[in-house]
Amino acid sequence: MKRFYVWLIFFVFLWEIILSHDVWAADTLETWKIGATDVGFFVVYDGIGGEAKKNIFSSNMLFGYGLLKNLSAYFQTFLQANNTFGFAQYNHNIGLLITPIDTRHVDMDFLFEIGVSDRLLSAKLMTELNLDLDPNQHSWGIYLKNGFKLYGYRENSTTIIRKRNINVKHELRFLIESLIGTYLTIKKNHQILLEVDFIVRPKPATNEKGLNFGGFSLGYNFKLNKTLELLNEIHLESPTEKIGWTFRISTGFIASL
Repeated sequence: MKRFYVWLIFFVFLWEIILSHDVWAADTLETWKIGATDVGFFVVYDGIGGEAKKNIFSSNMLFGYGLLKNLSAYFQTFLQANNTFGFAQYNHNIGLLITPIDTRHVDMDFLFEIGVSDRLLSAKLMTELNLDLDPNQHSWGIYLKNGFKLYGYRENSTTIIRKRNINVKHELRFLIESLIGTYLTIKKNHQILLEVDFIVRPKPATNEKGLNFGGFSLGYNFKLNKTLELLNEIHLESPTEKIGWTFRISTGFIASL
């Protein structure tokens, strides 16, 4: 059995390094204690440094519940709009979080998520591998995340009028989200995190790139007490053909009830 875990960790680590390339907040995955209810709330402002009219304000809320040891379920909802609160959109996700390997120095998490946005469905499977120098993230470590996502894609979405499709083409597409990060615990309950992320689209749309370098994230997370943690992030987004380097800032909390 030990040999099985060694090989499993090796192949996942190899997979992560090969792709080691999203869009997760600067933090690691963790399941919740049995019966514990977690609530998270975050606000985000995106597009700083670009055209003001293209800036995006969004917020999301997370409800998580510990079902069994190392098994949790969650519901997450996103709301976003432009800087004048127009063109509002939504996204709702449900998912399971599993930690099959939980040791003093190596942890492995799996996340399965189904989401809906603008009448389109998506399904994502994500893995995270944590390598910690000291138990319970007391000093330093690295983590690698990879997600495989299936999603519905719609062309000519502006032709949808009053929930009636007019000459709209739908396709099933997929992408690979990858991230490598490191954390440093500067003192008890205070962490600094640095991440870099990529997205690979084997079949990109006309307005998408096959390989998209997401950018760099710098996070500062700290626990106020045993039940409340604050998470803060600055993300430097890579330039596109029309927009140069921009920033995204976010702040929020996770409370264990």
